[in-house]
Amino acid sequence: MAKTIEQDGYTLRLGEDQTADRSGQERQFVRVTLVRRPGLFGRNYNVRETRAQAFDVPDAVPRALSDGRLLAWRWQSLRDANALISHRLETLAGLGYEIVERSKGTRGEWDWLRDLVRQRLAGSTKQSAPNPRSGVEALNDALARLGIEPAQIVAGLAQIVNLSEELVTHPTPEAVSSCEDIHLSVLIPFLVEHDNETLREVGMRWLAIPSTLYDVEPWVLRDWAISDGPLAKILVGRIEREGLALFGLEGLTALATARRRDTRNGARRWLERLGEETRTSQTPRPSPRR
Repeated sequence: MAKTIEQDGYTLRLGEDQTADRSGQERQFVRVTLVRRPGLFGRNYNVRETRAQAFDVPDAVPRALSDGRLLAWRWQSLRDANALISHRLETLAGLGYEIVERSKGTRGEWDWLRDLVRQRLAGSTKQSAPNPRSGVEALNDALARLGIEPAQIVAGLAQIVNLSEELVTHPTPEAVSSCEDIHLSVLIPFLVEHDNETLREVGMRWLAIPSTLYDVEPWVLRDWAISDGPLAKILVGRIEREGLALFGLEGLTALATARRRDTRNGARRWLERLGEETRTSQTPRPSPRR
């Protein structure tokens, strides 16, 4: 998994009055940091607390006692994470700790691309849902204009979707399930529709995992299936086998008027089948003869 990025941090030391009777003993330190995991959208923030000790001598370097722990069991919005770190600092101050250093984290190599795609996903303030197609266009535009090589693109995508480069190029079902649906909504069409053959092959590996499409919102799948792009052709076989499970009744109704004939026919067969089952269930059974 991709590493978390420290966005803000505080180093606290147990106050002098708390250690007055412990001459020659180690001083207690706590490092509290606001951390962010790479991601395009959603809750990507948490607070990490690490404890350390240092001998009570000038210029002593604190020695971490562990890798630390995340204070929230699930990732949060930036606002909620800031509230959590403020509450934790207040608690530590009540225990006698004082802030001795505050540092700002550095931006990651691909933060600019993540911010660009997030902005395009959000769209206008009046838009109620993210727009995956805008995210795909932002990726294509930015990377094409800069002339970035496929290997570098994979490195950037790995940071964006919070996976290792190996898992981006050779995904597993566990890697797919760890991705947010909005990440998949951008990643898959970007790869499958890319001009580079190597990246298209990577996209097909993602689609080869049966569970991948079930982690994408049905309305996004519908948009893929009614488009003129390669994803529509790829989805035809899945419509025949799993149309109702993937798209739902509303999605199948929309696909029944799609431009592609095979997409239309597959959706209509599902609707006809559902109509027959509905009529059969509503037909009264004859009374048994006496």
